[in-house]
Amino acid sequence: MATILITKIKQYMGLSTDPKPANTPEETIYPGSTLHHYDTGAQFIWDGTNWQDDLRLIYALEHGIT
Repeated sequence: MATILITKIKQYMGLSTDPKPANTPEETIYPGSTLHHYDTGAQFIWDGTNWQDDLRLIYALEHGIT
């Protein structure tokens, strides 16, 4: 994957039982947008095609990055 400039990210929040946002003609989800399930704490990041588990915080904690 090439490096991309993220300029229009969106932040979504909802229940884990809610449908995840999807690209539609009415709404575009840009790569880097995030989704937080506030009932489970799960976090996801949009890669331009799919919602992926957002492991950035886990990586930072495992590697002692502050």
